[in-house]
Amino acid sequence: MSGFAEYQSTSQWPGGRSGLGEILTWEEAQSMLPLVAMIVRDVIDWTKALENTEALLGQLPDTRQMDWAHRAKSYSLKDRQAECRRELRAAYLELETMRLTLMDQDLGVVGFPTLVNNRRAYFVWQVGDTSIKHWCYSCDTTRRQIPKSWIKDATAESTPQAA
Repeated sequence: MSGFAEYQSTSQWPGGRSGLGEILTWEEAQSMLPLVAMIVRDVIDWTKALENTEALLGQLPDTRQMDWAHRAKSYSLKDRQAECRRELRAAYLELETMRLTLMDQDLGVVGFPTLVNNRRAYFVWQVGDTSIKHWCYSCDTTRRQIPKSWIKDATAESTPQAA
């Protein structure tokens, strides 16, 4: 039994939804990569900025013991910390709105919901990859390479046939 088109098409459910949530084909997930890559890069960058800001805040003495210059720096760092948290929340919300799962924030691994053999699964993409090459079941994080037949099936379906 193939794990691809006949068991994954979003057209099987009204509005592309099932009781399982949003279901994406490989081709649909692949088309989302440019936007997803930017969002995940933002998550990584804002997380690093937040960690750096919190480390700097942790080095400062108690506010009551600071002179004005150090207090000003503390206030500035607290503003930066709030900005980082806001931007991180916005990025997470974008991924959530797209029904994607951030599987590993540090590595930038994202799961695109799909079905394989009528089981919940994810197409798995990682920052730095040019395309989606792996998948895993939702209850098992073992990555498996996407069979070439799934990709051929997807590209064949989108290619107009000559009459």
